[in-house]
Amino acid sequence: MSMVVLDKLHNQKGAALIEFAIILPLLMLLVIGVVEFGFAFYHLDILNKSVQDGARYFADPKQARNGVIDDAIDVTGSNQDNVDATTNLIIYGSTDASTDSLLPNVANYTPVPSITTDATYTDHIFVTASYDHQLILGGLLSNLTNGTVPATMTLTASTAMRVE
Repeated sequence: MSMVVLDKLHNQKGAALIEFAIILPLLMLLVIGVVEFGFAFYHLDILNKSVQDGARYFADPKQARNGVIDDAIDVTGSNQDNVDATTNLIIYGSTDASTDSLLPNVANYTPVPSITTDATYTDHIFVTASYDHQLILGGLLSNLTNGTVPATMTLTASTAMRVE
């Protein structure tokens, strides 16, 4: 090899550092995005499972029909204690509110999980819960983008179950 080619090869010092500095923000954005998606998916899975557990609990005739098999499904009024127990089961994983919530920050359940019926499907209950998932960098991204990127993401889970 000639001396000119060897000199050009040795003059590449520091090029890797500049390339790394250019690619680092993109790499960090990718890593943060993967972590954020993982947390959101994890919280959505917890929300789905807790809504299913709440529906399974309330589908028992003792809960939905207030203990009388021939009665209609009651989601209000005289059956409010069972509705509250089901709501606690969805939020806390227990029928009483004495434990920590399954997801961080109980105030993020907006609105409170609901149990409804339908005139068409009179022997079914529908349970729905929404949770505002706080993004890891949500506040920072919201401030940097002047509010165009929200600081929270709403996760919603719903299920239907037949009451025996």
